[in-house]
Amino acid sequence: PHIVEIPTGTYEINAIEKYLRTQILALNKRCVFHLTPNHNTLKTSIKATFDIDFSQPHSIGTLLGFDKVLLAANKTHISNNIIDIAPVNAISVECNLVNASYNNGQLSHSLHTFSPLVAPGYKIVETPTPVIYLPINTNYIDEISVRLVDQTGRLISFRKERITLSLHLKDIMG
Repeated sequence: PHIVEIPTGTYEINAIEKYLRTQILALNKRCVFHLTPNHNTLKTSIKATFDIDFSQPHSIGTLLGFDKVLLAANKTHISNNIIDIAPVNAISVECNLVNASYNNGQLSHSLHTFSPLVAPGYKIVETPTPVIYLPINTNYIDEISVRLVDQTGRLISFRKERITLSLHLKDIMG
């Protein structure tokens, strides 16, 4: 058995297929491998001249919509689930100074939530419209903590990309 590792990154299905095919052909020129997305069902199909074991830890199978199973050779397999290679569909900017906002009906520290309008890997430029001022939860600011989380509240890794945020504080007392 061979294990093909995909470097950390943001990929489209076609790029994953191309990378895997290159790696597989380097191991055996006679192997055939096809990974095809179905844009209508959001599922993938795989056909290969060898078995594919998605039951291994850290397998890409779940991202491609497959359960943790062994796919038999020389057969077309269609994923049971939808593709999940871009699991971030909403970004929330959270700040420790606020707790008067709501996210999915839950009280949160969210300043702004948006869906990225660019493909993964491209620069995100977002400006809240309209700007909404939220009350802060302290009389004295000694620290401001800001974090970017996905729609499930998980911290988003931007892999050391530079992030620039502007916060506007407004004194409502004077």
